[in-house]
Amino acid sequence: MANKVFTVDTHTHVVPEIWREMLISAGYATKEENGTAIYVDGFRTPEFSIESYVKNREEWGYDYSVMSITCPGVSPLNGNAKAKKLARDLNNQMAEWIKQHPKTLGAWACLPLPDVEAAVEEAKYCLDVLGFDGIGVYSNYNGRYIGHEFLDPLFEELNRRKATVFVHPTAPADEVKLPGVSSPVIEYCFDSTRAVANMLWTKGRQRFPDLKIIFSHGGGTLPFLAGRLALQTTFPFHGGWDFDKSMEVLKSFYYDLAVGTYEPQLAALTSLVGTDKLLFGSDFPHLPAHRLQQHEDGLTAYKFSEEDTKKIRGENALAILPKIKAKLNK
Repeated sequence: MANKVFTVDTHTHVVPEIWREMLISAGYATKEENGTAIYVDGFRTPEFSIESYVKNREEWGYDYSVMSITCPGVSPLNGNAKAKKLARDLNNQMAEWIKQHPKTLGAWACLPLPDVEAAVEEAKYCLDVLGFDGIGVYSNYNGRYIGHEFLDPLFEELNRRKATVFVHPTAPADEVKLPGVSSPVIEYCFDSTRAVANMLWTKGRQRFPDLKIIFSHGGGTLPFLAGRLALQTTFPFHGGWDFDKSMEVLKSFYYDLAVGTYEPQLAALTSLVGTDKLLFGSDFPHLPAHRLQQHEDGLTAYKFSEEDTKKIRGENALAILPKIKAKLNK
């Protein structure tokens, strides 16, 4: 059923063929009865075509979608020359799709991290030449989380530009797996939490005050652990900071609602940050089309006010993504 409120989908993925080929060459392919399937962190990579993707957007009434490459991005290539080239090719492919659908598609840049110098170069290219809406990063790179000093040159450049950064979770470096449970089900949520916590504990917000940062899936378990994380900062061995100021840091970030529209999640998250920092996200096509109604039903059932619904579905995104406003004359 098509949505009738102006909607910006900030969490939605594309699967270009060149990226699929990289995953196969990197050993992510599995032979199955009906052919070859690709699994990343135990989760099957969906089939994809830009035509079916755009059709889905239209059917659901999603006015603007910010495309991204999901994890592991180009990380399997470990920041070498091939990673740099693949990131450029992926960004150029998304740019081509944007040219075909300029009023409905945008993108988060894919960066060749952990090569920070190359990442800065690619970020400049994507923002200045391709006109992307912002920059995509992952929660950790070989166990180094957002906020780690190795990323400072990139974040300094993005902070100077007052850019928007979309943080997508990935599997932790040292993962304890439960039999039969893929990483996205549990560990991605915890890794988003780790990323938020590291930004708090490394004073990433204070060091990069002009960055607009989006964490995925409602921040993972953050709404339930926020007080515990902030309390940790008050101990002398962790800085002896002010509890309330630490809570304000956590409230300064944005949180998308991809696969996060169940009532207890929404209740906890809105209790923590209100509705001004919430963004719509579908996680399509990794959340398949036949599950989108369940996702939408969760938002409807929570009975947000009309004003809050407009903010969550589109207005909050427009406030931090000015290129969309310019494109659509909003």
